[in-house]
Amino acid sequence: MPIVLPTDHLSPSQVGMYTKCGEQYRRRYVEGERRPPEVAMLVGRGVHGGAEGRHRRVMDTGEEMPRADVVDLAVAVYDGDVDEAGEVDLGAEADRGTDIVIGEARDRTATLAGCFADKVAPQIRYPIAVEEQIEIPVERLGISLLGYLDVAHEREDLVAYPEGDSAVIVEDLKTGTKTRSQADVDGDRQLSWYAMGWRHRTGTLPHGVGIRQVLSQKRGPKAVLVESQRTDDHVAALLKTINAVAVGISAGVFPPAPDGAWWCSARWCGYYSTCPYVVGKVIFHE
Repeated sequence: MPIVLPTDHLSPSQVGMYTKCGEQYRRRYVEGERRPPEVAMLVGRGVHGGAEGRHRRVMDTGEEMPRADVVDLAVAVYDGDVDEAGEVDLGAEADRGTDIVIGEARDRTATLAGCFADKVAPQIRYPIAVEEQIEIPVERLGISLLGYLDVAHEREDLVAYPEGDSAVIVEDLKTGTKTRSQADVDGDRQLSWYAMGWRHRTGTLPHGVGIRQVLSQKRGPKAVLVESQRTDDHVAALLKTINAVAVGISAGVFPPAPDGAWWCSARWCGYYSTCPYVVGKVIFHE
């Protein structure tokens, strides 16, 4: 039976959404119901924008980007995304007022971008791929696997490959408030996807992967790196998951979130108030 999807590709975000809640995936990708972006997401995009600009400058010119420029770029990306969105999901902070929440998030973007420039940038001295799209055709399924690497960089302090090249680390940049554990990073499916993409690009798995976190905390911003590794077995397990997701979507199977899932709430899901699994409506999909 041929695989039929609402898009011509699968991405880490799509697979992650489906495995967390098939109904959320159906609403977003099958029905095309787009929700306003959350404030935290816009902050993350802003910091990513500043990081991308910095990495590209270093990669292209070998020159470091001044801290002020990183911050200005991050804030410009944030402002642009707010304007483009028109409406922003304020979540639990809605009662504080749009202007206040948006303004504080803008300040948070600047603070986190400054932390990135101070604490993270000096540790990524040799970026070799920045926000690079990697597409992997899967002829058997008739789709492509699409991913974007945040940054891949060379680490001279690690054991080099036999050919003498520096070890390559592929990192994902995250913002937030809580540090991810080693177990979280070891089991992160998105990092396995990035490792698979790097193997497709170069023929070799990266020396390591990691999640670089820039966190908002009461004592001030904090930068944390949690590293891990991926093997061919991780990639094989990922491909099995992708296959199961593709088959489920194609068959029209969209299960709800697991019982007790923290993301199944009005705060974390924009579809919660109209979800048939929450409000008790019975809908049969043919």
